Formats: sequence, structure tokens, C-alpha cells
Amino acid sequence: MPFDPQTWAILAPIVLLASFVFQAAGFGAGLVAVPLATLFLDLHLVLPVLALLEFLNALRLVSVNRHLIAWREVWPLVGFSALGTLAGVSLLITLPIGWLMIGMAAFVAGFLVYQQRRPGPATDPVSRVWAVPAGMASGLGSAMFGMGGPPYLIYLHLRAMPFAIWRASFAVVGLFSLVWRISGFAAAGFYWPPAPLILAASLVPVALLAIWLAARAKPYLDERLLRRLVQILLGLAALTLMLRGIEDLRSPTMAESPAFPASAGLTADHFRILEVS
Repeated sequence: MPFDPQTWAILAPIVLLASFVFQAAGFGAGLVAVPLATLFLDLHLVLPVLALLEFLNALRLVSVNRHLIAWREVWPLVGFSALGTLAGVSLLITLPIGWLMIGMAAFVAGFLVYQQRRPGPATDPVSRVWAVPAGMASGLGSAMFGMGGPPYLIYLHLRAMPFAIWRASFAVVGLFSLVWRISGFAAAGFYWPPAPLILAASLVPVALLAIWLAARAKPYLDERLLRRLVQILLGLAALTLMLRGIEDLRSPTMAESPAFPASAGLTADHFRILEVS
């Protein structure tokens, strides 16, 4: 087997939870899965594997709601997120892992603050000019942290569209963002040797099980309670990632070395189970 069975055992319940949340709430697969998985596994294994599984989730959601997509709102975000993804992949392969963990913790914390303080439905839509920073920020977050949703979630919310159209448009922007992210990871060598592809393929049944469970449980779910539980989980993950990032930066070798050499593919070290202190 090209990966440790322990790695699969760690990722399987995380993929199940993240896919269930995504199908039930319409967002949050990366927000849930990446911080939790990074507590135990190397970020440079977690991001490419989960991107493939998140693509499966997004594709299913888009196929169900494709008739509701507001394409005029989508295209500006899609184009600028591609530029942000290029910059994000470049930073991902050069920044020390400690800074990436701290950045991810800050990213999650910022989203949690927005969730707590966000206003009600917008009545006056903001200008489409805001698609430029929203798309760029989305691409950066998608490539570096596997969590590109918050910037365009906020932008689409402020465009004052009906919820069903917002949800469908949000899903298709996420789908394109995942295409850019996966393409960037492939170009940077994250899928060679092909162990991450094999690991992702082995987790597809878990994601499909979550999709099946969410479809049957959704009529009985209290989405507000579900989102509250996810927020608590993310808060704990953000705190842990921040502490681990600071600890890694205090180590001279970790602070000076890049997180992922641009010319190298994933090695056995990227598949190791991290020690959790």
C-alpha cells in the first residue's frame, strides 16, 4: 500500500464529517476538514487529497442546482480566483510550515468572527468591483489553506440575491476554484508520486456515504445547531493550529526551511502521523 493505513483511518472520519456538513449546509467542507486533518497529518498531503474529494462534493451540489446559477455574478470571481490561486501555490511551496499553520488559524478565526457578526440579508448590492479582491483572496485561501470559500461567500451575500440563487452560485464558484487549486497542485508536483491520488480514490466511498446520509438526514436537521457545532470545532482547531505554528517557528530548522521544495514531489515524510502535544 502506498500510504500508511493509519493515514486513511485518520482521514476517513474527517472526510465523512466534512462531506456531510457540505451537503447539509451548502458550504464548509474545506473549513471543517483541513484544520482537523492538519492536526495529525502534513499540510502538503492534506491539501491535495482533500481538494479532490471536495471537488466530488461540489460537483454533486452544482449538478442539483445548476438551473439557479447567476452566471453574471460567477465569472468575475472565477477569473480573479485563478490569479489568486497561482500566487497561493507559489507561497505554499516556499513559506515555512509554521507560518502556514498560523495563517490558517488566522483565516479560520476571521471567518468565525464574520459568522458571529454578519448582518442580515443585504438590501443594496455592493459594486461588482469587489469581485476583484474577493476572487483574489479566495484563490489565495484556496491554494494555501484549502479554504477559499469565505471571501466569495461574503461577496455573494452582499450582492443581495435570493438564498437559492446565492447557494447555487456559491457552489459553482467553489467548483471552479477547486479546478484551479487541483491544477496548481498538479503543476507543483503534489500528485507525483501518485500516492495522494490513490489515497483520495480510496476515500471516495466515504464521501459518497456522507452524501447519501446527508440527503436522508437533511429534512430532520437543525441547520443552525449544525453550524454552531461546526463553529465550536473550528475554534478549537484554530487555537491548536496557532499554538503548533508558533512552536514550529521557534525551532531554528523549521523557521529557516521552506515548507515544500518546489522541485520535489511528496515523499514518505509527508505521510507521517504528526505528534500531537
